[in-house]
Amino acid sequence: MKQTPLHQVCVDEGGKIVDFAGWALPVQFSGIKEEHAIVRQSAGLFDVSHMGEFKVSGPDSAVFLNRMVTGHTDLQPVGKALYTFLCKEDGGLIDDLIVYRLSADTYWLVVNAANRMKDWDWLVSHAEEYDCELTDISESTALLALQGPTAIDVMEKVLKEEVQLSSFSFRMTTIAGAEVLLARTGYTGEDGLELYVPSEHAATVWKLLRADGAKPCGLGARDTLRLEAALPLYGQDLDENTTPLEAKLGFAVKFKDVPYIGQEALADQKANGVTKKRVGLEMLGKGIARHSYEIFASETTEEPIGVVTSGTKSPTLDKAIAMGYVPAELTLGSSVWISIRGKRIEAKLVKLPFYKRIEEGV
Repeated sequence: MKQTPLHQVCVDEGGKIVDFAGWALPVQFSGIKEEHAIVRQSAGLFDVSHMGEFKVSGPDSAVFLNRMVTGHTDLQPVGKALYTFLCKEDGGLIDDLIVYRLSADTYWLVVNAANRMKDWDWLVSHAEEYDCELTDISESTALLALQGPTAIDVMEKVLKEEVQLSSFSFRMTTIAGAEVLLARTGYTGEDGLELYVPSEHAATVWKLLRADGAKPCGLGARDTLRLEAALPLYGQDLDENTTPLEAKLGFAVKFKDVPYIGQEALADQKANGVTKKRVGLEMLGKGIARHSYEIFASETTEEPIGVVTSGTKSPTLDKAIAMGYVPAELTLGSSVWISIRGKRIEAKLVKLPFYKRIEEGV
């Protein structure tokens, strides 16, 4: 298994290490429920250095990326982050990613770890006609996620100055002599920050954040947190056979004068409607719906109408929740039955997200 620059720190902190997409990462430290509560109530610290980072620079950077992703990278202000997608010609999702615009002609792309090489090959294969340079900076970049309602307070103690960032904005700063990209982004449904740190400085920055009150958290809590917030996970809720419109992520799908790859297919789908959609599910009977469990229209119908993509027992809500895909015509409140260990258990379609924090000054 590959190791992140924070591997030894996480081992020393008592992290339980598991294989995640070929990476040795901590699934938990003190326990998933406890870490989940930490992020909902104070400040949790995650090692997510397995994520991939690409730098795109040069005169044609904005034009190139505008051709590749569903968002307007040409209109994206410097200092702002953009959630967007790489799509195939048929609109299927290659990946969901975050794009940071560092300057007029320099961007950082943050991609899912399991998709790093696939995304890299896709981008490189389309870059030849553009005057821009692609650099994979994943190995030299560590990523720390500081998440929770007191995350800003913790960060300001370390910085000894105000964070002064709005949601999905970022700036460069210096921490313990290291140049850090500090972004007000995250994947937990809480306020928080993500820190892109040179790998050799990652352990020092981690220890400073820990000293000022952040508690270590693992991937187990990250998964329950993102599911409560209905944030999709590529490889479970998103894949190449699903479009952003089917995933109910149309807010990040734009239609441009110079089309991106997949725009025509998405425009057709928007005009004609989707046949399946991502929904929230709340279990009415006992049982937890898990990834790949089949969804049925009734207790007796033979053919499934959909599939569960993510599911858990929500620590915050104390109920079993899930996301999945069902026929587009189903409405909120509709009942469906999920096959759990050979039994059909009733669930109902509910509004997403399951949990939404109260916004304060963001």
